[in-house]
Amino acid sequence: MSSPITRHAVGRYAVGLAAVALVGACSSGPSAATATSGATAATSARSTAGATATVRPTATAAATPTYPSDVPAAAQANTPAGALAFTRYFFGRLNAAYATGQTGLLRPLGTAKCAGCGTLEDEAAAVTSGGRHTVSEPMLLREVTASNEPHIEGQTPVDVLFRLRATKIVDSAGAAAGTLAEKNGIYLVSLLRDGAVWRVSSITLMQ
Repeated sequence: MSSPITRHAVGRYAVGLAAVALVGACSSGPSAATATSGATAATSARSTAGATATVRPTATAAATPTYPSDVPAAAQANTPAGALAFTRYFFGRLNAAYATGQTGLLRPLGTAKCAGCGTLEDEAAAVTSGGRHTVSEPMLLREVTASNEPHIEGQTPVDVLFRLRATKIVDSAGAAAGTLAEKNGIYLVSLLRDGAVWRVSSITLMQ
């Protein structure tokens, strides 16, 4: 379905090796057995340290956030309608981040390279830090449609006409803590299939 929206695009281990140093000390102690024992222990320790230093730890990949288990079946369908439903679900999670102060809601839905997913989540986290949250869901999706924008083969582009409403912010005690600034615009959301589910590949603010 063609989008009624037209516009031009405006649009981011270190493995440290610990060196073990052992310092041996000789003593004219009361018995030769003590000195021999000390030398043997020091030799053994140096041998062990040398073997340890040659081991190269293997870097471990960062854990991938767990995909949400509550994604509706309609938002998992590999169809144009499924792509639109998934997009609505994604922004529903953004609303939840603002209204509850919960973090980590968006990144599990995106690919590892989705910078826009992290940006939206970080913006919500900045507003809701220190126990703050909005008194209601601020993001209004005015229109979610298939996009005509040029896109990478294999991706599904979706236009999101939105209004981020001016919404009161309160602290953990319920006292006024500011107001979320209003913003109107269009997001171009690019989706791709990852096995049996959708993921957000990129989000671009078009205007």
